[in-house]
Amino acid sequence: MEGAASDLRAGLSQQMVEIHEPMRILFVIENTADAFLSIMARNPNIDLLVRNRWVQVAVLSPTSNELQIFEGDRFVPYQPLATTLTSVSNSHECFKNRRGHLPFAAIVGS
Repeated sequence: MEGAASDLRAGLSQQMVEIHEPMRILFVIENTADAFLSIMARNPNIDLLVRNRWVQVAVLSPTSNELQIFEGDRFVPYQPLATTLTSVSNSHECFKNRRGHLPFAAIVGS
């Protein structure tokens, strides 16, 4: 923004995404996918936020603990990108000789 009472500058939402991963808030709702899709159908504001990817929504089944995430126009089962956490002795070991987005790592010391 320019000043305290101005509009957002054009293109601001796309600035710096070449070096920073764009992050959106993630809401995890304990309910069924059908129930949340019904809420989206009745509330156009929530529907626009979710479908236009301003927010991320996942539903956690209250009976099976299955996690589903909204992608495109429906909820799909969540598949983690990694199943193990890399351990390193210091933060430099995580990023040395690397560019781009880095995965999570546990810094356990030397």
